[in-house]
Amino acid sequence: MSDPVLKSAGQPQSNRLLTSWKEIADVLGVSARTAQTYEKTLGLPVRRDGTRVAAFEQDLRDWQLQRYKRPAREPEPVRPRWRLAAGFGLAVLIIVAAIWLWRTFWAVGQPATASWSGRTLTAVDSHGRPVWRREFPLPVENASFTPWVGDLDSDSIPETVTPYPHINREAEGWDLYCFSSKGATRWKMSVEATVSNQSRTFTPPYVLRGFVTFPSPEMDGSRWTAAVFVHHTMNPSVLLVVDAKGRRRGEFWQAGHMNYIHAADLDGDGITELLVAGIQEIPAQAVLLILDPRKISGVAQAEPKDNPVQLTNMAPGTEKAVVYFPRTALSRKLAPFDAAGKVEMVGSLIQVSVSESIDGAAYLIYSLTRDLAVADLVVPPAFESVVRQQGPAGAKLHLGQEEIEDLKRQVRVVRR
Repeated sequence: MSDPVLKSAGQPQSNRLLTSWKEIADVLGVSARTAQTYEKTLGLPVRRDGTRVAAFEQDLRDWQLQRYKRPAREPEPVRPRWRLAAGFGLAVLIIVAAIWLWRTFWAVGQPATASWSGRTLTAVDSHGRPVWRREFPLPVENASFTPWVGDLDSDSIPETVTPYPHINREAEGWDLYCFSSKGATRWKMSVEATVSNQSRTFTPPYVLRGFVTFPSPEMDGSRWTAAVFVHHTMNPSVLLVVDAKGRRRGEFWQAGHMNYIHAADLDGDGITELLVAGIQEIPAQAVLLILDPRKISGVAQAEPKDNPVQLTNMAPGTEKAVVYFPRTALSRKLAPFDAAGKVEMVGSLIQVSVSESIDGAAYLIYSLTRDLAVADLVVPPAFESVVRQQGPAGAKLHLGQEEIEDLKRQVRVVRR
């Protein structure tokens, strides 16, 4: 029960002695039980003589006045435990969300892709935010090369492997670089060797034509890198293989151009083979070389072996197999050779594009099984378009079904 409002200040008051709880309660305007509670809990000014009680009226009114002047004390709220737990959980959720937002939208992550622009190579994270930039002395000539970004040494930190395809190709060649996740140079692959045939010597520079990373044949979780380079003006070319740290693991030469490289495990033994496509000078013909990355050395074997174009002072090459693609009548008319270009796995088949014109406008698509047997030969419309451009003479260059079957029979596989 709340205390009553005090009587008007103008009302006369006495200081009589009160000798019962009823009289005390009447002065306070409460019940006798409440007055007794005030004595026990709030220090009501009463006096006791045994069981008898007494109080002065003025003392009670002064006590009552002081009590009303004292500011009321708000009770402490009682918080249920489930509310405390919910509040703690909400705080944790906010912290986790803040960390996720920071990592996702504000913090720059690891490199995910890289690209060239002008003379600058820029690596960006998965949200397109720049991670690092490298400025080079010369602007790039060919920005179509796609840098590879991934984990080479199995430490969950990505590296970037890319050519530097600058405008001064003939004078300085093109090298292959590997950069750390911070943009520092880890290693560079370049050709410094000088080689010769029976009539002349070939000195650097060499121009990178293609590269590929592939699972290490040592099966340690790392990745190796293979790249093909061609002499800047003449025909020697070389395949270089390095491990994740850039240490040279193999060097294989050819009199002719190695233009394209692909990697695939052809025989299912867990070791990735290297498939290198190009032109072999001896004979002048499109070829596909199959090599084991654990055994990369020597020079591709020539036919005939004493051909003066063959590179000298080198051991026989370690290619596992060589696929020779025949030349068409169109190739013999428009170019000194045919040339194997892009190689890729399409399902379980090896698909090889073979150019039959010097500009590559006319080409055929061969499909080989994993054991290098010819499965199919497709004549794209581009080939027939070039045939028609030859005018009346083009009728003899057309490939009908009989000619297609004859070309398939002429594909030759030499195993080493």
